[in-house]
Amino acid sequence: MLLSDLKQKQSAIITKINSDEETEDRLYSLGLVEGIQILIDKYSMAKQTIIISLQSQTLAIGLGEAKQIEVEITK
Repeated sequence: MLLSDLKQKQSAIITKINSDEETEDRLYSLGLVEGIQILIDKYSMAKQTIIISLQSQTLAIGLGEAKQIEVEITK
C-alpha cells in the first residue's frame, strides 16, 4: 500500500521508498525512513498535500512524494 492511499487518522510503518536518489535523500533528511511509524493528520482541500506526524514532528509532503512511499498499516 502507498502512503497516498491512507485515510486521515490512519497510522502505518514505512516499508520502502521508491524514488530517485535526490528525493530519497530529501525524505531521509525529514526523518521519513524505512521502519518509522507515521500518522496521517489531514489532507489539503485539493488532496495535493498530506500532513503527517512522525515521532515528535509534523511534516507536509506532496502527493507525488507520498505515491513513492510504501507503507504497512498498523492497528
